[in-house]
Amino acid sequence: MCDYKAADLASVADQLEQLNAGAGLLAGRLDLGRLGGFGHSFGGNAALQWCRNDGRCRAAANLDGALWTEVGRVGLDRPALQLLAGHPEFALSAADAVAAGMATDAAAYDTEKAIAFDGWRTVHQKARPGYTMQVKGASHVSFMDVPFLPLPAEGPVKAMLAATQIQPRRMWRITCDVLLAFFARHLDQAAGLILEGPSGDYPELTFGAP
Repeated sequence: MCDYKAADLASVADQLEQLNAGAGLLAGRLDLGRLGGFGHSFGGNAALQWCRNDGRCRAAANLDGALWTEVGRVGLDRPALQLLAGHPEFALSAADAVAAGMATDAAAYDTEKAIAFDGWRTVHQKARPGYTMQVKGASHVSFMDVPFLPLPAEGPVKAMLAATQIQPRRMWRITCDVLLAFFARHLDQAAGLILEGPSGDYPELTFGAP
């Protein structure tokens, strides 16, 4: 699935090139030397994979996506940001995860954990440069608009929201600020000070690959 999504991003870049070279309103107006991509979950994996595949991509960001494709095994050689939830579920042993109902099979749990952590560490180490941050109190759905929506009591994401400790507006602010700083630095050559390390303005952020 993520490879198909990466191909979709390449198709968007193709279309932008055609618009820039055409005779329409956008002809000659697009700066295609400043293309980047980001996404959440599978979309985050796809953004990093597209950036590995396509030289037109200058920088890419992954919002809490496990890396199931090649990029998670070999990394990429350009700027990459990973903004992740805390994932306390991976602090458990496989047996405890199964007992708690968080996994149905110990071997599958260990495999998923290895794919997630090994992929994040590989990208962090290989990217030029790589930034990885975890947001204390965030869960996988924190990167979506779901926490802002009225949901039925029996909804399937209620359990995930119950495990989320950060307030939605604070999460939205952190996500926007980190993404803006990352792309400003690597597409606009701006400062992006939030990327430098811990600060009093963003105490929720832990820096480095988990």
